[in-house]
Amino acid sequence: MEVQDELLAHLHLLACRGPALGRPRVDTLKGSRHANMKELRFSVGDGVWRVAFAFDPSRCALLLVAGDKGRHQ
Repeated sequence: MEVQDELLAHLHLLACRGPALGRPRVDTLKGSRHANMKELRFSVGDGVWRVAFAFDPSRCALLLVAGDKGRHQ
């Protein structure tokens, strides 16, 4: 439940701050074929999590995919 709790806390922050939420929690996703892709970043335990998302025209965040970056090394 730690990852889910941390993700929910970061999503709440993203919902409150919207596109104004910046580094270190949110940054532009580099290397994407699609414009304006972002990634939400957070750490839990020994995991480093990334959530790819984009804002729709009404500035609602659309979550696309999430994963633990540290487990892919």
